[in-house]
Amino acid sequence: MDQRGPSPGPFSRFMASMVLFLALALGAPCFAQIAVGQRMDLGNGLVATVLKCRTWASYDGRAPDRLSEFWRTAGGAGIEPAPGSEPAPLLIEGSMRATLPTGGYSAKALPLSSERYPVGLKAEGRFIDLWLEIKNEGKGKASLELIGSGGSAVDAELRFKKTAYPAKAFSIPGVAVSPASMIVGWSGGLGVDLEPGNSTWIKLLFDLPASVGKADFRLASAKASTFELPK
Repeated sequence: MDQRGPSPGPFSRFMASMVLFLALALGAPCFAQIAVGQRMDLGNGLVATVLKCRTWASYDGRAPDRLSEFWRTAGGAGIEPAPGSEPAPLLIEGSMRATLPTGGYSAKALPLSSERYPVGLKAEGRFIDLWLEIKNEGKGKASLELIGSGGSAVDAELRFKKTAYPAKAFSIPGVAVSPASMIVGWSGGLGVDLEPGNSTWIKLLFDLPASVGKADFRLASAKASTFELPK
């Protein structure tokens, strides 16, 4: 004798589906609907992938320590300190300069303002913290220029309607900036060279009005991609 009860009807199945949907939606982290994993074609085999996209309220400065060997200045010099020099202390606020045999760079950093450290970078609207992986998925060596030899700001922007919001600050591996600080000024040119299969990262900080929910993101000469931003 079959002891099973009657099978659930269409209405019961619908209600069960709604309960599961609400449970997943309410339990998801705040950045689950952001463009994490979104890919952008940078040309010449280079692809940028969004690792994280967050607001200052959920800022997390942890990042891999290495991968700096791919970055270089306009003169071709690497970002690492000159051989034999003492490692630079973590820069919280101020300027640092590295003079290398084939060129050099200088960087100015400021801390992100917080309750514990109220001075430094303050948002007029809200900070958008965008962390990208840059990978060479092509068959040959590829390069990307992010700051020209005469420039001071990384070539990246978020655009909403007709207003462009340039990157306010950035971080890359190899520059001794504390996790709570970011680079706001740079001289000496900046680019990245990647062999096939190699990857590195860059973090970009933007200041957008709180009402902006979507914006078009552009990095260097790549075609812009539309991003859904954190609430």
